[in-house]
Amino acid sequence: MQTLTKASGVYRDLGRHFLMTRVWTVYTWTTKPGRDTEFVEAWRRFASWIIKQTSSKGSARLFRDRSEPTHFFSVDSWDNEMTDPRFRDEFNDRLGGLRRFLTNFASWSLALEAEERRSESDS
Repeated sequence: MQTLTKASGVYRDLGRHFLMTRVWTVYTWTTKPGRDTEFVEAWRRFASWIIKQTSSKGSARLFRDRSEPTHFFSVDSWDNEMTDPRFRDEFNDRLGGLRRFLTNFASWSLALEAEERRSESDS
């Protein structure tokens, strides 16, 4: 089992002895009826832009609620909080392009508090 410990907002992986800082952004999206396919296509373009940003950890994931097909969640991660006003302006413009497919949207910026992982030796 691997354990990450937090010290001053920086995480140390005790199994591999490296430091990492990460900010997670979680989004919830509810599409207008019949607009889910268009939303997914537009989200892919949005995510493609996100993962090309300097501080991005290089992946974004979109999940669909299996019991409510118009409800989606997405997650991306960053080395640090993106505060550059140019990034924020473009981010908001691109987000605006997604809103035309939505009835509801919310997002949260989260800091990792703890993580447990199975190590390769536990397999």
